[in-house]
Amino acid sequence: MEAILKKFTDPYERKARLYPALLAALPVIVLIALYTDWLTFGVENALYITVAAAGLFWLTGKIRDLGKAVENRLVTKWEGMPSVTLLRHRDSVLDRYTTQRYHKAAAVLADVSLPDPTEEESDPTDADERYRAVTTALLSKTRDTSKYPLLFKENINYGFWRNLRGVKPIACALAAALVAFGLWLDRALVMDLQPPEGTERVAVVAGIMMLFGWFTTVTDEAVRRAAQNYAQRLLEALDQT
Repeated sequence: MEAILKKFTDPYERKARLYPALLAALPVIVLIALYTDWLTFGVENALYITVAAAGLFWLTGKIRDLGKAVENRLVTKWEGMPSVTLLRHRDSVLDRYTTQRYHKAAAVLADVSLPDPTEEESDPTDADERYRAVTTALLSKTRDTSKYPLLFKENINYGFWRNLRGVKPIACALAAALVAFGLWLDRALVMDLQPPEGTERVAVVAGIMMLFGWFTTVTDEAVRRAAQNYAQRLLEALDQT
């Protein structure tokens, strides 16, 4: 029961895990809403709700693993987490004066000497190890969400987009199934090449709109933007430590 309540009360659990699961399960929710008689609450209705709730709970628990799998793939594609790449001298997102200021503060915080441009170029692997040490030290110093509210907000936002991208295949499959179900129910009209009508039309249109949203909005680039925003807020904390 405590785990269930946490999904609703904890800000990170709610937005970064519960919301992506709800969006993914939306086709099932639409299906139940369209084809269930809510005015007569019977055994079938209770069964539908129980199955949907159990599926949502399972998906919420699984969504972190799905998001982490996406993160691992994207980190390889990005050649490092943004909190590491932004500290590189060869990265152009931050100006070189800000990078130098961050390096100076980070060396004190993490108790490690950071490489200059020549050292970074000659041994990029060791340079990244040092930058990761900075990230680890920063994370341990910024756990107070009341002191770093913007950082916490960006962390939640990154978790939301990462997990949303992770659950995208399941969500698209459910949305496609909703479209197929609506067309199958109105297969007589489909055979005559006529658009579905009534409830079936709602199911088909809703499924198509969901698919459009997932394919155009939930992308690797959206995750990258969220990750970079979070990394920038994290590195800004160097000015406060």
